[in-house]
Order: sequence, then C-alpha cells, then structure tokens
Amino acid sequence: MRRLFVFLTIGLSLFACSKKPIIPSAQVLFDQAQGFEKTQEFAKANESYQMLINNYPASPLRYKALFMSGYIQLEQLKDNKKALEALETLVKEYPNCDLADDARILLNVAVSGKDLMSVFQDSLKGK
Repeated sequence: MRRLFVFLTIGLSLFACSKKPIIPSAQVLFDQAQGFEKTQEFAKANESYQMLINNYPASPLRYKALFMSGYIQLEQLKDNKKALEALETLVKEYPNCDLADDARILLNVAVSGKDLMSVFQDSLKGK
C-alpha cells in the first residue's frame, strides 16, 4: 500500500510539472498588445499579436493581429521580412476584410522602400 501511495504521489507530481502553460484568450492577447503599443513597447506588443496569430487561427481578431504585427514590424521594429510575412498572410487568408487594402499599401511600402506617406499619396492618385 505504501508503494502505491509513493507511486501515485510521484506520478501526480510529474503530471503537475508537465502541464502546458495557460495561454490567455485571443481578446486578452489583443488588448494586451494594444496596451503595449500605448506605452511604446512595440516588441512586446508584437509578441502578444504573434501569440494570438499562432494560437487562435479561427479568431475573428486574427486578421487584425496580422495587420498590426505587420505594421509594427515595418514601421517600429524595421523588420521588412517579418512585416511581409504577416501582411502577405493577411491578404492571402482574408482578401476581402476591411484591412486588406491597407495591408496592400503596407506591402507596397515594404517592397518599394518608400515611406508610408508617399505610398499612400501615390495610391490616392491611382499610381
């Protein structure tokens, strides 16, 4: 009986240690990211958006997180490659969403090397 108790105690301890970390909900991650943006902690904001993107593929907030991650990567963290990945994913997976046209403008910025305002003005002129 004592062996059984020791076995169960060890087994439960191992099980408790092997739990996966609890991931906050999509809404909590999105709100957290926006909070980090307000305090200009852009790397942390991007991490929260990436957690949402990776862990909640069916979330209605996912396309917004893709857009914001792409924007932050492009404008704040200066990582065009990662910005392109996020924005291309958004345009491919959500081509008709309300941010798709804006994502295309940001893609143009990332590819052309022009600043955002120049590309935006060109898009208004129909170039």
